[in-house]
Amino acid sequence: MDYFRAKKMHQFYRDVFTREITITETGKLPVLELEKYTVQGQLDFFGLCRSVLSADSGLPETHDKGLKSLLLAVVMANLSLDKSWQGKQVILPEGLKSSLNQALTDAITRHPCIEYLEAVIQLLFRVGDIESVVSLVGQNSEYLKSSAKIVKIMLMLAVIEENFDLALSLVKTLTADSQLMGEDAMALLLTVTTIYKCGGTPESFIDFRSLRQKMSFPADAYNIEFAPACNNDRTTVVVCCDPVYYAKHAVPLVYSIFDTNNGLLNVHLHVYNITDAVRTDVARLRQQFPELNISCTSEIVSVAENIVTHYASRRFIFAEYALKALKTPVLIVDADCLFRKSWQDIMPRIEDMDLLLNKPEIAPFWESVCGGFVWLGGGNTSKSYIGKVRKFLLNNLHQNNAVWFLDQMALSAVASELAAMPGVATIPGSYAIDIEHTDHSFTWVVTTIKHAQGRYNDYKTALCAEFD
Repeated sequence: MDYFRAKKMHQFYRDVFTREITITETGKLPVLELEKYTVQGQLDFFGLCRSVLSADSGLPETHDKGLKSLLLAVVMANLSLDKSWQGKQVILPEGLKSSLNQALTDAITRHPCIEYLEAVIQLLFRVGDIESVVSLVGQNSEYLKSSAKIVKIMLMLAVIEENFDLALSLVKTLTADSQLMGEDAMALLLTVTTIYKCGGTPESFIDFRSLRQKMSFPADAYNIEFAPACNNDRTTVVVCCDPVYYAKHAVPLVYSIFDTNNGLLNVHLHVYNITDAVRTDVARLRQQFPELNISCTSEIVSVAENIVTHYASRRFIFAEYALKALKTPVLIVDADCLFRKSWQDIMPRIEDMDLLLNKPEIAPFWESVCGGFVWLGGGNTSKSYIGKVRKFLLNNLHQNNAVWFLDQMALSAVASELAAMPGVATIPGSYAIDIEHTDHSFTWVVTTIKHAQGRYNDYKTALCAEFD
């Protein structure tokens, strides 16, 4: 196998089970200094050489040299971490990977033990050397079958590669021992994904029963703050946010829509726990940009825990109402995106279509449809799709299953269920929501590092300077 998907997947997923490297025997080396590299992911090569590699650990010579080779490999592998590149996707040079492999080989040769073997596999997985990971695990399977971190890495690999038969056997290993599984949210997400893809209907962590059973929920309560000034058939961009995200992201997003799509799109703002200050500012935007036909609704969200998941999910619960109330096609986008191209570039894709979904080239199942760009035409297909998404989300939120990636799972699972429905088009993820901020894309979005500098921030700053 070439493990193409695992090598091309977002670095975030190679980091999840490799962010912390455990080294218990460190002799006289300062533990807090070591944690800067093994836990915090720092890249201070000079500091490592000055305060660690040159220090006397007091350990036997081969152990000392093995430990220091492993620490050097850790810092080299920290270059692969998502945060090291502010969320941009970067492949390490082959020369660096070769040096890393030599350091890892030296470490495990000088001080062979299960702990070092686990660390070597973690670091190889982090930098994308998947063949070496699979080989080492295969050669040492008897020793590693009780290693939670290695079983979870192999489960991630199996799910990303869509090898669900292998994934199911790994899920059985994890679920047979509660200490192996722990309360790891990503491991649980991988588990319910595997069960669903193998034909099951998970009921806990994320409940999939709404896909198989008829369920009904009461209508949601929304307040109309500002109705659309006029009726038209233009697509309405729906932006959902709380007052903090409104000021920080939604306002610059509105500026970018005016900058690129003046007179081509409507805008609807849906604000959770709206304040008088937001109402006043929405009135300003309506007056400043009448061409965008800006409208606004609000709702009260009173939950305290996992509020980000509630906000992300409730935009798609609201979307069904938005289709009915606005009487236009609806485009749901992330509040922290910025428009870069004209809607006219999208229109050929939706001609004679009723649903446009954003499909990344390489993604785990729960991101096979991304929430940052979903267009609903208002016909039977889009109504059925968003109706089922709403039920999936409400069923889980009512059970307090406000878990990581819930909104993405709802979008992806329902799309899988309705794969044969007519009028469904797709748009490449890198074009619809671009984290690399290239000139060809329709919108730019923040990376996994929310405050990264670069072209996104430069454009946002320019928009605010022009329109604030």
